[in-house]
Amino acid sequence: MTTLNPAILNPTQLVLEINQETIDQAWKQSQSAGNDSSKWQKYLNQVALATLLSWLQAEEAATAKAGVEAATQAEIWEVV
Repeated sequence: MTTLNPAILNPTQLVLEINQETIDQAWKQSQSAGNDSSKWQKYLNQVALATLLSWLQAEEAATAKAGVEAATQAEIWEVV
């Protein structure tokens, strides 16, 4: 017997697909972090930003961008 995920049927829940290129790029970029915990945190933050920003640009505003420049993001992702 299979059960359905209620998030799929509830239109108030946003479900975003994360593409493999985003995953691979975030993983490579996260390897510069100082320790395993920081690498994981940096990876998750990069995936979340890239996925949400892509959705915002497609659905809401094509000009949407992160409030922090990419060079600065790389420095802060470990601790956010």
